[in-house]
Amino acid sequence: MALGARLRGEKFHTFVMIGDGELQEGMIWEALDVAPRYKLGNLTAILDWNGLQQFGWVLAINEEHRGDRKDPWPGIDLRGIFERLGWRCLEINGHDFSQIIPALESSKASGDSDQPTMIIAHTVKGKGVRFTEGKHEWHSKVATKEELKIIAEELGIQEALV
Repeated sequence: MALGARLRGEKFHTFVMIGDGELQEGMIWEALDVAPRYKLGNLTAILDWNGLQQFGWVLAINEEHRGDRKDPWPGIDLRGIFERLGWRCLEINGHDFSQIIPALESSKASGDSDQPTMIIAHTVKGKGVRFTEGKHEWHSKVATKEELKIIAEELGIQEALV
């Protein structure tokens, strides 16, 4: 979409979200490599870097640590990699709107440049709810009515839950 807009001279900005687990896919890296080559300053990728992924890898016989779903990028300088690929990078606390909104505004304002923007949003999966925070199981789990009541209470949500 960003390339099509650029080629047609249209002025709109494309935002995409990717996760740290998803970042292991080859097509993501192909896009990360190609976007700067096509000078897609009208593209912003937001990386949700929470250090957990939905699925790990199947453990080999006698292997203990590879399938634990932990951060797929421990100790890796992703920002440095993205910058070397040609991306403009911003790092933010992905839970702090006083950082999120300015980062989005900044990326959109740079749309006339030739450089795509990567917003690295450091987050905690399930943030703010004691029994979901930092737990990979809640990546795709559906809460029960009882759990929804607890979640609403812990998040300070006043609306009635049906």
